[in-house]
Amino acid sequence: MAILSIPDKNITITDPSEIRQFFNDRNLYFDQWHCAVTFDDDATQEEILKAYANDLGPFMERGGYQTADVINMRPGMEGYEAIRAKFLSEHIHTEDEIRFFVDGQGIFWFNLETEPVFNLLCERGDLISVPAGTKHWFDAGASRPFVKAIRIFIDMSGWVPHYTESKVEQRYSHFKIPLKHEVKYILTDIEGTTSSISFVTETLFPYFNERIEQLKELIHLPVVKQAFEETKQLAKELDGETVKTTDEIIAKLKSWSLADKKITPLKTLQGVIWDEGYKSGALKGHVYADVAPLLEKWTKEGRKAGVFSSGSIAAQRLIFGYSEAGDLTQYFSNYFDTTTGGKREVETYRHIAISLHMNPENILFLSDITEELIAAKTAGFQTIQLVREGNTPHWDKVVSSFNEVDQLIQH
Repeated sequence: MAILSIPDKNITITDPSEIRQFFNDRNLYFDQWHCAVTFDDDATQEEILKAYANDLGPFMERGGYQTADVINMRPGMEGYEAIRAKFLSEHIHTEDEIRFFVDGQGIFWFNLETEPVFNLLCERGDLISVPAGTKHWFDAGASRPFVKAIRIFIDMSGWVPHYTESKVEQRYSHFKIPLKHEVKYILTDIEGTTSSISFVTETLFPYFNERIEQLKELIHLPVVKQAFEETKQLAKELDGETVKTTDEIIAKLKSWSLADKKITPLKTLQGVIWDEGYKSGALKGHVYADVAPLLEKWTKEGRKAGVFSSGSIAAQRLIFGYSEAGDLTQYFSNYFDTTTGGKREVETYRHIAISLHMNPENILFLSDITEELIAAKTAGFQTIQLVREGNTPHWDKVVSSFNEVDQLIQH
């Protein structure tokens, strides 16, 4: 699905017919072809061209184009930065630049000089033609580049870029592609997203480990008793160990905690110990300064929000209920933890969408972990990676704060 943006006017257009008309009015060309074939990374150029021969043949004949080839850019490819830089500055070609996106995405920028600069995000099925002499530049993305596209031309020498040296592209270097669909629900991770990783590793985990022996005094509680029984079972299933006594159970739990295992009974019992710490005032949940104001803003706009963390639901309620910014639980309508499923499993996100009675495309998932984003995106969610201190960008949509998330939401 293509997205047309005019940053200086804060305009976003997603309707294909409107985009087509916009391009036609400017002597540009945009169309969409049906994509029925999915290719592996090792698919050959011949296989891809053959799959779309029925579309390519008539199109090339009408335009007098002589030949076609395939470009394939993907994460981790050797020399990508040099390839990206080649077309990242404003330039022109001496013949038409035509690309049909078989998969992936890339963004074309246009400077017609008679109007504000605009861009078009092209994705699977999009066909674009940039007439010879048109000032433009192209970006496959600073992180996780993914482009499979057929290039069509008369003479390959016409594709050599002739740079304008205007530097106009530098004005838009921080532009972020807006989200495609309406966001009705925002699902957020905690650690590394709303709250610092160091708070969890340097405050919460040590607090639990230092007080884990207190569980002996709480074994009469149903939640503790059940977690102990689950620990016995999982110790056998996961580690092949038989634990029976209370001391053995606690030792097993501590070893899991020190290894930061995402195991449900461990997370449940961490929540039990942290409950005492929060309620006594010994603990205050860390949240980044940008989180609370945006949660309030989204609530006022009618968007709902929820939490999905490997920490137990009880622990989630505590970190937000006793946060440094006050009680933030009023902004969350749902909580999900490992009892729903693994955070890196596609089915978990499908289950969440069903439980929320929402189309996946209307749910935005925020996380700092690439594997979680992959699973959510595969399930149909819109996704953004939060890159806080100490994290590295590895996604197609990357921000550093909730304020930047808000800028990508279509209001």
